[in-house]
Amino acid sequence: MISLEIILSFKNEAENLQSLIQRISKSVESIPEISYRILAINDSSTDSSFFILQELSDNYPISVITTSRCYGVTSCLLLGLEYTKADYVVYLDSDLQDPPELIPTMLEKAISDSLDVVNTVRIQRKGENVIKMLLTSIAYQVIQFLSDISLKPNSGDFKLLSRRAVDSVLLYADNDPFMRGLTASVGFPQGYLEYVRESRFAGTKKFSLFRSLNPYRELIRAITLHSDLPLLISSMSCFLGIILSILYALIFLLGQILRIVVPGVTAPMVVISLMMIGIFLSLGTISIYMARILAETRVRKKPLTVFVCESDYKPSSS
Repeated sequence: MISLEIILSFKNEAENLQSLIQRISKSVESIPEISYRILAINDSSTDSSFFILQELSDNYPISVITTSRCYGVTSCLLLGLEYTKADYVVYLDSDLQDPPELIPTMLEKAISDSLDVVNTVRIQRKGENVIKMLLTSIAYQVIQFLSDISLKPNSGDFKLLSRRAVDSVLLYADNDPFMRGLTASVGFPQGYLEYVRESRFAGTKKFSLFRSLNPYRELIRAITLHSDLPLLISSMSCFLGIILSILYALIFLLGQILRIVVPGVTAPMVVISLMMIGIFLSLGTISIYMARILAETRVRKKPLTVFVCESDYKPSSS
């Protein structure tokens, strides 16, 4: 019998949880010879999310882990991975934009093709505006160019991992990982499934492009965690700035010697400006990497849990 665990990381999703749990269970229980558990990581919700899950646990195999404070999606996801024991693990968003009905297909593909990671690619994203889609497309291209990971455009966090893939992710995960890049960088055979991402089922968006810093943090994580190319570009820019500064200085001095340049401040200001561009570019890039170094020198801050609720419900196997 194959064991499967589904991780949900959420905060204040009371309007979605009942439909989400019902759809997950209906989908997974259609798989022959399967045992499963839903692992819900409650990121200190302030609504009735916990009580809804506690009530649902009478009829569904749900384990609820509540954190001591809000840690964010990625930290809660890693916490959930640490609690898993199953042969395969799936994680998806709790707003029903990712269809739980795709889980059997993901598991079938993993088994039939001997894959350790089944990624999903969003061929259509309903409810998203044109500006966000354009900026997202540009962000993927920037990540592909600057980082050393192969990340398929429009791939999402809805994934299936084998046991050894989960163990590898936990082994290499740092304090503030870029999860899509992390699952890609661990290697192992990987495959892709395309799907249409629906609009949010209920509630409001948690990570709006213009009201949240999270999308921009994700971009910085993707670049700084998986590439040193920005440092190289910065160094080359500084080197070019030095050459141009020397060239401008020589031209200015030659003009003064030949008395073909009217004495003034234009040339010195150009030289100073070029030098400052190189300095500021270098300092900006170095500061980003220094922030990463600082994060890595600290002990990884695992989310503290205040309550773990285990369900006694045992689904009947097909």
